[in-house]
Amino acid sequence: MFSSPKKRICLILTIALIGLAAVFLSNIPVWLKYKKGDIRDFSQVQAGELKKGDLVRGTIDSALGPCAEEYSTTYGVRTSKKSSKLYYVLWMDNEQFILYEAGSNSFEKLDKITEETIAYQNSYDDAMESGDLTAIKQQTETMPFEGRVVPLTSEMEGFFRDWFNDGEADDGTFDKRAEKVMIRPVIFDRLGLLVILGFVFAVLAAGGIVLTILVWKRERNSLQYGY
Repeated sequence: MFSSPKKRICLILTIALIGLAAVFLSNIPVWLKYKKGDIRDFSQVQAGELKKGDLVRGTIDSALGPCAEEYSTTYGVRTSKKSSKLYYVLWMDNEQFILYEAGSNSFEKLDKITEETIAYQNSYDDAMESGDLTAIKQQTETMPFEGRVVPLTSEMEGFFRDWFNDGEADDGTFDKRAEKVMIRPVIFDRLGLLVILGFVFAVLAAGGIVLTILVWKRERNSLQYGY
């Protein structure tokens, strides 16, 4: 039915536009929450309170490095030295741990926060032994963020659990201290633009469907009547 080049091109473009519209319009529920001001304060959430779909805003001031990464591959073989994403373990104010999906633009900042967090913890332990509290290295690096709470996949939970247990036997502490969701960064002010783009792609997709039908009818009539 769609054997001619024109029909194939129209069909491919229409399918692509439908896919783009679906992706961008999927932000509507998030945008509606943002417009209502339904945003959680990261510093105030209690253990287990964050749920899929929640919007959260706050400041990252304690991190313990990444437990997993994403990178480019070709047929399963890594093709890039750099990571495209790193999943950092955040140490929350409520003493829980949660993963943060970071893009490359955040790596440097989160690495600095990680270094300071570890230095603080080590110096704190030493100070408790020596009694010299002035030796504690205070943290100064922070990173504000806005994000959306998404499910923790079974694969990512596995990486998280392995990092948490650090080769030791699983004594059940992970299930008590680790959140079963993670945070994906989102710039709230751009949500409205993403929704608008979704509607634009939806209109273009509708036009593509109409154009595909017209091309198909024209070529069918051409074959049928010979003009």
